[in-house]
Amino acid sequence: MFSNLQRAALAALLPAALFTAAHAQTIIEDGHIDLVPGYDAASGTWSFTSEYSGGSLTPGGGYLHHDVADVIYFVSDNTGSVQGGGKITSPGGFLGTQAGDPLWIIPQVQDFGVPWLGTGGYDASGFDFTINFVDFRTPEDGMLALWTTGSFGAPTWLVSSDTGIQPAPNSLTVATTTHTHYNWGFTRPGLYEVDVTLSALIGGVQQTSEVFTLKLAISERPAVVPEPATIATLVGGASLLLAFSTRRRFRHGA
Repeated sequence: MFSNLQRAALAALLPAALFTAAHAQTIIEDGHIDLVPGYDAASGTWSFTSEYSGGSLTPGGGYLHHDVADVIYFVSDNTGSVQGGGKITSPGGFLGTQAGDPLWIIPQVQDFGVPWLGTGGYDASGFDFTINFVDFRTPEDGMLALWTTGSFGAPTWLVSSDTGIQPAPNSLTVATTTHTHYNWGFTRPGLYEVDVTLSALIGGVQQTSEVFTLKLAISERPAVVPEPATIATLVGGASLLLAFSTRRRFRHGA
């Protein structure tokens, strides 16, 4: 039924498919997203959850929750409909850009067609958390920054991947029950990977989590990874074919 070469190809596909299933990603390009730090005192485990609502992934309403490791936030070249999000033109002197350079913005105020990315202090533990930005992997010459804008338009800088260009403390405070959104700016297209840790005062001791990684794709849409259920079906089918082929080979001495 199968040649030795075909059987070898099927066998090679199985571990690759299993690896892909373990790293399946959800692409989020709109909606209201809150990043929620968490800590389970009973198990001593930390969590960093992406809570999504009000977008194309929830047409019937409700919420979706993902580990941040399983999400890529995508900002396209489309400009936002109201608040100037998406791709814009730099006036110059902003995050090291020249006048006319492209910038990609997630606004502090929701703009439809752009992921509205903020933080929420919703964890049941009731702890106040700090999100510490500890490492940035950006496209070549790319820069990422977060800031808020006050009533008179003055920026308060919170996070910067290049503090030589734009100083910032590189941390966000997420107090219990709070809900905050920020401006996010990106200077180059491509994938930005941001390593963060979470910290909180737990049992009178300041404790820090393992590293969590945020992924943001700018301008260049990331490849779509099949859902785990789809991959499981493919893996199961390939396994059956391989087993059937092997059984026939032993039965017929081929």
